[in-house]
Amino acid sequence: MEAYLAIFTFVLLFYINSKALIGFRKIKHIKDVAFVSRKKADAPLVSIIIPTLNKAETIEKVINSLLKTRYENYEIIVVNDRSTDNTASILESIDHPQVKSIKIAHLPKDWLGKSHALYAGSKIANGTYLLYIDDRSILEETTISRAVEHMEENHLDHLTTTFSLKDCPLSVKTCQSEITLDSFKTSKPWEARNGQSKSTVGCGPFNMVRTSKYKEVGEHKAIKMCICDDSLLGLIMKWGGAKQDILWGGGFVEVDWYKTLYGFVRGFEKHTFVTMMFSWTITLVFTAMHLIFSVWPMLAILMTDGTTQILNILIVIMRFASYEYLAYVSDIDVKNPIYLVISPFIDIWILWNSAIRYTLENGITWKDTHYSIKDLKQCAFPEFKMRVD
Repeated sequence: MEAYLAIFTFVLLFYINSKALIGFRKIKHIKDVAFVSRKKADAPLVSIIIPTLNKAETIEKVINSLLKTRYENYEIIVVNDRSTDNTASILESIDHPQVKSIKIAHLPKDWLGKSHALYAGSKIANGTYLLYIDDRSILEETTISRAVEHMEENHLDHLTTTFSLKDCPLSVKTCQSEITLDSFKTSKPWEARNGQSKSTVGCGPFNMVRTSKYKEVGEHKAIKMCICDDSLLGLIMKWGGAKQDILWGGGFVEVDWYKTLYGFVRGFEKHTFVTMMFSWTITLVFTAMHLIFSVWPMLAILMTDGTTQILNILIVIMRFASYEYLAYVSDIDVKNPIYLVISPFIDIWILWNSAIRYTLENGITWKDTHYSIKDLKQCAFPEFKMRVD
């Protein structure tokens, strides 16, 4: 039995990783997009929209990084979404003609806070392009210029990038990198630019959309109760006929993220059970997959012998080597593969932490607001709902 499992695992992972090796190289890095210095009159206006809630420790750094941009024609719209810390006073102290802020006092019914804040920011934006970033995103000074150049040159309606982590422990960087790479192996983001492909892309730290197409597909009103607003924005854009693409963004889009592994796990709890469709059955299936494909081969090296042991050694080597190579190609945060030994257990922790908390609370409390599973299921199976509607 162990031998058959080892053969199956080796063949399957070899196939998946081989396809990923080819696909990942099709994704361009933003550093390879030409930096073109345009005069303000020749550059389309970019409205940078930042939703923020109680991020006084990072919001000023985010704005200051944007003010250093070498792209001339932009406006920054900060949406203060019911903050109770000193975010408001920080925003009031920023005196710059290209920075404006709005304050949301109350969350309307049937809206998630972040989606509503993004929508509110878009309603006062004047740009040809809308750039949605997080309140912890730090952009390199040429990032916006390169992104606009890529949008214009390829006639895109939506562009997103990956990101690297700023001032985070190695354990968090490694786990985030592996989660990103593993999800990309199945979602195939390199196919998003193909209008015939079902693959879509969307990443919260950097989502740039063409305003006219964004309005055409229904804006954030179409996904107003969706936890995974960034990826689902990409979905509705693609289904609305948008031409989209993804770039590797390491070193050009940084996120000042979780400082502890526990904080990282808690940060994922809001959307992990959502991606499991609120199903314990699917959660158990994904848990079993982690155990079979990641945990068992490491244990089997010690518990088997002969050909079976050799196959499991090759599986573990392939997992480590493919991770290092794919991380090199994508230029994401990974330098120490030793954390790959424990990362499958952390992935399982993330799965179960999210499932248990959703079950016990009958929903999730996210940024001081509780959302019930019943309400969040309004966004379940968005593909089905959009096709029916």
